[in-house]
Amino acid sequence: MKSIARIRPSNLVILSALPFVIYLFTMVPNYRRSIVAIVGIERGAPQLFVDFVTVTAILALGLVYPFLARGNGVLEGRRRIVAMAAVLANVVAAAALAAFGDVAQLASSIIANAVDAETSNLVAKGVSPRDLTPEGHAIVAEATARHVWQYLAASAILALPVIAHLAAGGPRTPARWAARGLILLNGAAFAYLILSAHLGFAAGLFTTLRAGIFGYILACCLGLLWAGLLHVTPTDRTIRNWSITCVLCFAVSVIFWVQPHTSYVLVGSLDKRVAIIKGTPKALVDTVRFGQFDETLDQEIGVRSAASTDHAVELLTQGDQVSGALLPAELAPADKPVLWETSFLPARYQLPAVALLVGGLLLSLLTFSAWQHGRHPLSVSA
Repeated sequence: MKSIARIRPSNLVILSALPFVIYLFTMVPNYRRSIVAIVGIERGAPQLFVDFVTVTAILALGLVYPFLARGNGVLEGRRRIVAMAAVLANVVAAAALAAFGDVAQLASSIIANAVDAETSNLVAKGVSPRDLTPEGHAIVAEATARHVWQYLAASAILALPVIAHLAAGGPRTPARWAARGLILLNGAAFAYLILSAHLGFAAGLFTTLRAGIFGYILACCLGLLWAGLLHVTPTDRTIRNWSITCVLCFAVSVIFWVQPHTSYVLVGSLDKRVAIIKGTPKALVDTVRFGQFDETLDQEIGVRSAASTDHAVELLTQGDQVSGALLPAELAPADKPVLWETSFLPARYQLPAVALLVGGLLLSLLTFSAWQHGRHPLSVSA
């Protein structure tokens, strides 16, 4: 009872409901299908899981010695025994895999999801989840077997100086270089499997785990960056240079703002649909579709897509499908009444103008605060 009393009430509720949750996701078909979809369990998942465990175990054994030998590289007692056993086990396991094992199914699943299904001849078309063609399976199986033998050869070569150093007290320098080689050989493959490769036995689960891992890495990098910016000290020219930068941002922004505007007119009538040229800004299309240009309109206006300005004018002239058209002002027919006219700055000018204006304002605030407190603007931003 004392152990139960030490459990938080919320955790106790979760533990009490856990058997029911397990029952739902294992026995009820709908929930079982849901958990399979959430975790990302594909066909052949048991074999994929066995292959994954086999490969990661071999790679992890290859990383034991570099991990234990970090620092001065001197291993004594139990650490020496563990390192020796791990190096030997890595070579023996790789030899057993090369001679008797087969991880081609895992390799095929990874390759099928790594290449472009539309352009690659290895991937079967219209199959979900992705799978290789019979020819693709044969190619990947042959390449996988060859690479396993190559891995065995590399591991054996790198293990020789390590074993000589651990068993007979051989020179440490070759063992150090061998440790770096083991890190490069096993660490790269291990990182790819954990952080990037498609794992069909739990694709959804690993996607979530990778998002968390990369999120923490990004947070650590940002934390180090902000901590470093706090220690940036200003010089005699810092405020002047930043002030000049602010002025340049505002000046270039003004240059973009004063560029020629594009004018559009809505001509014709609203009795039928309105022709809209492909590439017309979406905000402008929505304004016409929802009648926002005229407060008296209370219903949505039908639109008809046109491939070009000439096509829109042709549809408007025929009059059997559309009765109006939204056209550039200089290309609108003069014999049609103008219902609405507007002008706007093209996106190629508007986006940099807004970005420079906002950037100039932020830099101005940082520069003013830095001048006021005698600090560097980057230190203020941190």
